[in-house]
Amino acid sequence: MKKAMLVSVSFMTRVIVDDNATKEETVEKARDMFVLKARTELFDNLEEVVEDTEQPFDPKFDKE
Repeated sequence: MKKAMLVSVSFMTRVIVDDNATKEETVEKARDMFVLKARTELFDNLEEVVEDTEQPFDPKFDKE
C-alpha cells in the first residue's frame, strides 16, 4: 500500500552581490549554491516529514 508524504526542507546560503543588486539577481546568484546543498546536505536541512492526510495517495492521479 502507498501513502502520500509531505517533505519540508529549509536552505540558507551566503552570496556576495553588488550594492544595487535586485532581489532576482541575488536569488539567481544563490541558485547554484542551493542546488549543491540539496544534493549534498539535504538531510542536514530537513525540517519535517509528515503524512499528507488532506490529499491522500490516489493511484489514478499520483505517480510514485
